[in-house]
Amino acid sequence: MKSLKGIFFEDNTWSGEDIFFPIGLPGTIVVSERFVDFVRDYGFSNINFIPAEEYIPSWV
Repeated sequence: MKSLKGIFFEDNTWSGEDIFFPIGLPGTIVVSERFVDFVRDYGFSNINFIPAEEYIPSWV
């Protein structure tokens, strides 16, 4: 494998949590669009979001 870009989940592996830690991706926190909207609506700072389709693990 030369590269890896994006993170995708099968529908039956996610039960709808807004914040979760995927198995096999240590140190990675995945959040729902609902959580992103909440953070932006309430003006939280010092948080960067990377769209799932653009995610590149640090070990690649």
